Amino acid sequence: QKLHYINIMKSVKKLLPDCVFVFYESPKRINETLQCFTSPAGRQETLKWDPDIVICREMTKKFEEIVRGKAIELMNRHYKGEITVVIK
Repeated sequence: QKLHYINIMKSVKKLLPDCVFVFYESPKRINETLQCFTSPAGRQETLKWDPDIVICREMTKKFEEIVRGKAIELMNRHYKGEITVVIK
């Protein structure tokens, strides 16, 4: 299911190269979502699309955190709280 959405994003990106995707993700699923961009199966499905990703945690709150990088750099971290994902 997630690979399907990634393929849609990639198709839209071809038509509108300056577009940015923003969505919310559960802390329990964020590493699985990032894995879709890095796994051999995911890369094959998405034709090796390796976008810049920003993960924003606890926005507008005391412990706000923003991390940027490629999916492989952002994986396997322990994320807590509300997560907003931005894909360029």
